Amino acid sequence: MKIKSQLKQYRHSYSYLPVSYTLSIHDFNAFKLIEHFDPQHKNSMLLTHQNGRMQTVVVNPKAIITARNGHVEVTKHHQRQLIDESPVTYLKQLVDQYRVPRIAQMPAFTTGLI
Repeated sequence: MKIKSQLKQYRHSYSYLPVSYTLSIHDFNAFKLIEHFDPQHKNSMLLTHQNGRMQTVVVNPKAIITARNGHVEVTKHHQRQLIDESPVTYLKQLVDQYRVPRIAQMPAFTTGLI
């Protein structure tokens, strides 16, 4: 089954669907990409997975979630909000909210939440 038809079958069950774009660039430098979009290095993150074969670059996230000493702090648009809930419970609910279907032809690391 083609990926496009697979995605159509999930559109009513999931709020988010996985999308992947793969390209091969021999001299790709994720740090230069981050430097371009976030020169002050305030809101960016680089994840490397599958033994370095794949990278995920996150710049200007919708929210920054900090869990410390049993408390959760969520920062959106420079506004901080304290969540009166255990970090594990909060994160489980958040991951469930952004869940995406697992599709065999897609990379294993796909989600609406990083």
